[in-house]
Amino acid sequence: MKTLVYLGPQGATFTHEAYLKACEYLGTWFGCLPYESAGSNREVIGRIMQGDCYGLLALSTFAQGRITENWEYLISHPMRALHRVEIMALVRLPLTFCLLTNHQGPNRATGVLGHKKSFGACVQFIERLGLPTQEVDSNGEGARLVATDPDYINWACLGPKCASNIYPDLTVRIAGCEDLPATTYFAVFRPTNQVRRECGFENRAIVVCELDNHPGSLCDLLDVFRQSRINMCQIHSAYIGNGTYRFVLELELDQAKAENFREVRRRMHRIPNQLRVFGPYPVI
Repeated sequence: MKTLVYLGPQGATFTHEAYLKACEYLGTWFGCLPYESAGSNREVIGRIMQGDCYGLLALSTFAQGRITENWEYLISHPMRALHRVEIMALVRLPLTFCLLTNHQGPNRATGVLGHKKSFGACVQFIERLGLPTQEVDSNGEGARLVATDPDYINWACLGPKCASNIYPDLTVRIAGCEDLPATTYFAVFRPTNQVRRECGFENRAIVVCELDNHPGSLCDLLDVFRQSRINMCQIHSAYIGNGTYRFVLELELDQAKAENFREVRRRMHRIPNQLRVFGPYPVI
């Protein structure tokens, strides 16, 4: 049976909240997949790229844009690895950041643990606290350290409220620490040979390509989208060595354009040296 891998500890991360939302949309079978824990997003990506499991991965935030380290490690894999997986849905999850402390610790914490994207969403809040910060690989890892590691019993952490359900010693001191409404988009990956989902009212597609090194090569690709009246919401380039750059383009598609995407895909295949198209897939 296929497993589902995402950032752990299970039940203590925003990725787990995205998983619960995905279960509502995808159904019982998805919720019954055995969970496989990962200590970092790089570990999640490494497992997904093997093409034999499902996975959940944060790709972008509404306030801060793409999560660069995830994107660049994802697209650094060979094209043959990218063809092993597909994106079946994109979970749009509003986040509520909580400041959690160990109830056995002091009233005022020594410092705050959190993922760097969490600190980015709570800059003004952290400044008002006036406490030192320390980055961790995930908010769930920060929660685990504050709850179980004697060296961090006097610290606080940023994370989801659900972390206090997993670790009873944690108490939510302050909820809503984000400076502005925060939303993160999580991709649900599947092996290529598994069942695909129908498009929805709102859809996305991701194009990963390598282009010939000559003036206008990127413009030729972008012109395909212009002629098809498809909006591009993100573009990202990454150097992958040997004088080669890869471009990642994220497209927004309504239901009609998603259902007629085959012709757009055919025209794209005429241009790049190498091409991988994920989707279209629904935003849920």
